[in-house]
Amino acid sequence: MRGLEASIQAEVPFREDLLISATQHLVIFRPLYETGLFSDGVQAEIRHWLDLQFADMVPRRAAFIHDVRDVQRALEQSSEGRREELTKSAIVQAAVRYVSIELNQRYKMTNTVDQCHRLLHGELPIELLEEIAIGSNELDGLRSDALEHAARNVLYGQLTTLPVGAEGVGVFYLAPQAELKRDFVKHIAAFLRGDVPAREPSVPGELGGLAQWAAELLQL
Repeated sequence: MRGLEASIQAEVPFREDLLISATQHLVIFRPLYETGLFSDGVQAEIRHWLDLQFADMVPRRAAFIHDVRDVQRALEQSSEGRREELTKSAIVQAAVRYVSIELNQRYKMTNTVDQCHRLLHGELPIELLEEIAIGSNELDGLRSDALEHAARNVLYGQLTTLPVGAEGVGVFYLAPQAELKRDFVKHIAAFLRGDVPAREPSVPGELGGLAQWAAELLQL
């Protein structure tokens, strides 16, 4: 019986990986269903798709279809328990990188990670004040934009388990209790065919306030 059990356990993921290998594209419908977390099996399937994406010459696409309620649950899960520190670290890294890029583009200046980190926390390092003229309102705007950008990218990564900017990935959102409308399905099919370009990372507009959520999480 143990041998039969092991055979069944091995057969299920083998069959799913075989199906993914045999098809060009992947559709994942509500992968976070009421939990805010991906199952191990779904994560394995996504990793297999990503491996094929790197290995094959044929372009592959993956469409993630999320219910907005599941996205909200993912946001809650990301700031609970052991995931909280990982989320904080990811947001800080992304926000500091955003601040660095913005300072370079706006003021044509280089800066250190420590300087950007201090700016993110509302400080104005003396060495930067000598090089740029930035008021408190502009600083607040820069911090808010950085936190919004970072929180969106981190949440997007949690909704796909893939790096932001991964090729051929599309995330689509359903309003709570909404039906799969024909136009919605046709749009996803067009994306998988390559008739519609992959969209920039986004999260549902219903969430909103991600900058404030990130600031509270980081205790800024």
